[in-house]
Amino acid sequence: GMGLACGAVPAPWWCAPRSAVIYVHEHNGWGLVALAGGIATLLFRWRWAAALGLGAGLLGLVLYNAGLAAVGLLLTLLRLLRA
Repeated sequence: GMGLACGAVPAPWWCAPRSAVIYVHEHNGWGLVALAGGIATLLFRWRWAAALGLGAGLLGLVLYNAGLAAVGLLLTLLRLLRA
């Protein structure tokens, strides 16, 4: 139903964010963000990177996009355990 609603000529306002989320999910975006956050957390000890790695890693695992998301989450958790 939602896909058909976005096919209308005056598309609703929520179609662009919905399409962006679908694009990120299809191209392993959650895993890439989690991996980048995990590496940044290990190298630079940035707290915002830890939050980013945790959030994107968990989101990737929940949405069955777990390839890189699990690695990024693991790197983030390793750094948080060492802190």
